[in-house]
Amino acid sequence: LEHSIAHAHNDLARIADHQGDLKKRDEHIHFLIKHYQNRYNVEQSEVKKAYILGKISFFYFQLNDIHSALDISYKIAKIYEEQNIIGEYAHTLLGINEINAKLHKRDKLWEIWQKVITVT
Repeated sequence: LEHSIAHAHNDLARIADHQGDLKKRDEHIHFLIKHYQNRYNVEQSEVKKAYILGKISFFYFQLNDIHSALDISYKIAKIYEEQNIIGEYAHTLLGINEINAKLHKRDKLWEIWQKVITVT
C-alpha cells in the first residue's frame, strides 16, 4: 500500500509540474522525500539504503535544491565504494559530476573524473 501511495504522489507531482502548479508539485515531492526518509531509517541493507538515497537525491534535484542532492549523492557514492560495487560507484560519480557542472565547480569536476578513471 505504501508503495502505491508513493507512486500516486510521484504521478501527481509530474502532473502538477506539467500544469505549471509548482506549489502542488513541491507538496507531493516533499511527501515523497519524507516517505523515502522513513524507509531509509528502517532499512538494514546498505545497498538498499543507497538506492533509497538515490530517490531522495532525485527529489531534491527536482526541487532545485542542488546542494542537498549533491550531498546525498556523495553519501551514495561512499556506500557503493565501501560495498565494492564498482559499476554503481562509477555511475554515481558521473551523476555527481553532472551536479558539479551545474554548480560550475571545475575543481570538483576534475577530481571526480580522476576517481572515475581509476575505478574503471
